[in-house]
Amino acid sequence: MSRLSNMRARDVLHAYRRMTLTRKMATFLLCFIVFVLLLRAYDPSGGLPIPSSEHLHPHKKPSRPLKITKDERLWKERSEIVKEAFHHAYTDYEKFAFGKDELKPLSNGSQNNLNGWGLTIVDSLDTMLLMGLDKEFERGMEFVKGLKFNGDTSRIPFFETIIRYLGGFLSAYYLALQSHVPLHRDTYAPILLKKANELGEMLITAFNTKSGLPVTGLRVQDGSVVLLNPHGETYLAEMASCQMEFKYLAHLTKEAVYFNKSDKVMDLMQEQQGQTPARAMVKENGTMVEKIMNDQNTGLWTIRWYVEDGKMYGNTISAGAMGDSAYEYLLKQYLLSGRTEKRLLNMYLDAMDGIINNMMYLSTRRNLLYVTDLGQWASPSGNMDHLSCYLPGVLALGAKLLNPDYPWPDANPPSRIRPRAPIPSKDLKAKLDLHMRAAIGLAHTCWVSYEEMETGIGPEIMHFNAPAREDGGLTRDQYESVKWGPKVAEWEKKGRSGPLVGTEGWPASGGRHDWDARDQRYLLRPEAVEAMYLLWKTTGDNIWRERGWKMFEAINTHTRNSVGYTSISYVNALEPHKVNDMPSFYLAETLKYAYLNTLEKDLLPLDRNVFNTEAHPFPAFAWTSQQIKEWGIH
Repeated sequence: MSRLSNMRARDVLHAYRRMTLTRKMATFLLCFIVFVLLLRAYDPSGGLPIPSSEHLHPHKKPSRPLKITKDERLWKERSEIVKEAFHHAYTDYEKFAFGKDELKPLSNGSQNNLNGWGLTIVDSLDTMLLMGLDKEFERGMEFVKGLKFNGDTSRIPFFETIIRYLGGFLSAYYLALQSHVPLHRDTYAPILLKKANELGEMLITAFNTKSGLPVTGLRVQDGSVVLLNPHGETYLAEMASCQMEFKYLAHLTKEAVYFNKSDKVMDLMQEQQGQTPARAMVKENGTMVEKIMNDQNTGLWTIRWYVEDGKMYGNTISAGAMGDSAYEYLLKQYLLSGRTEKRLLNMYLDAMDGIINNMMYLSTRRNLLYVTDLGQWASPSGNMDHLSCYLPGVLALGAKLLNPDYPWPDANPPSRIRPRAPIPSKDLKAKLDLHMRAAIGLAHTCWVSYEEMETGIGPEIMHFNAPAREDGGLTRDQYESVKWGPKVAEWEKKGRSGPLVGTEGWPASGGRHDWDARDQRYLLRPEAVEAMYLLWKTTGDNIWRERGWKMFEAINTHTRNSVGYTSISYVNALEPHKVNDMPSFYLAETLKYAYLNTLEKDLLPLDRNVFNTEAHPFPAFAWTSQQIKEWGIH
């Protein structure tokens, strides 16, 4: 085959040499035009990402130390800049895509990619209320008034519809009820609750399966709801990221079905927690051999589950994609219902132990702390998703609010319900101290992922290389020397004296990274800005607030378009490539956290409000003693 290719190449070359000069020039010009057209048609977002950030700009100068400001006037100006960014994005959505799901900013077009129910409107309502954009909110509500869910649809994705639409209605209801505008309180708030209940009644049917696990999608056909693939599989994040929404709806409507069906997932997760593949040394025929066992009580879950029998399966464990919000919702459910569901505290603490002991590692040069997924032989991939930057925020939130000495405000009804810790107070405080250290380490890595890219924006996936393999060593063991859990255990054994590696004292990069940008897209995601905001709020250290602002500045600079905002490819290039989409979560999450990060006044105190995974805030409440008894809440 190669010989035939060489003969054809020679024939073409000889033919070219026999051409006249005019024909040679014409042929060259034609080839050049074709090359330019192909180059312009090529879309980096659809191809393979550039594998290494170092290959593009290996000697990017380290940025200067951040100047931390407490100037209230300056932060007020910054809040107006974020508000203007939202206004720019939403106004262009209204102009070119109103009533459709999302704006396509490069073509001045629109797309219905999630049910066709005006996704960007519903997802953005609470952000408008927080920013005081009353006219935009009112125009959006006039659309919502006429919104119907019973039209025939090909597929309604369960997870995204829950967190974006149902979460959007519930959060907007909560904030509209507190509005100073009578129209919002008296007219629009009841409409929002009505829409939430209508949608809830449709979506709760997803749990009508043999096991009680929800299907991943529904279809409306002739006014009836049809379950899609009830004998198939689901993912951990999809089945365990609906409880906040359904439980808040149950609290508002007093309908037990919303609680009971969504909480069935917690029953199955509690039964199977920790039964994931893990390495263990066992004795066989007088020899110690390494095996994969499922009885090591890791505190974790695999990401794949069978809907029919409610069992998890497979080897993949992730606290990032397909697993992330399940871990997030363990803590947030507990906080949302006034710390009345005590088993959720146990499950959360065990899960965080599992992540710390099994899924956190250190980079080889600077001891950057990162969290990664596990696969075959419980071996790490070395990848850390942008999505995983939610985790430091969750750890920091839990470290602050689960502390037995936390001064809950007397005016908050749930504050009278004291948490019953599953471990002694002293041990719980020590565990939460470790959680905060882990949060700081992970948040620092999220910041580094932004700071060290040419655009100042972090990539979709970071990859941390393993240390060099020792002679005779197994590939699956390469990361063992940089596993964080054993180093934590050693630090504990020494009485916690001295710094904990990965959580402080990081050396400068010296112009060399110890990670690669495995996927150089930025999809307008919120997780890193969210982490900076939550670290600022929980630690009181203004460095996190300043970092959050720097992230927003970079995002605003490189993703802003004449129409709306766009995702980008090649975050480590001087001129990143713009992609023709503006996800609704940019307005619902990224700009909301960026805005809250600029405010001196705390509009949503974290001990009274809980954000769902789409950044929709719900108020903390408490189940009544009657509900606890009748609904079997524990």
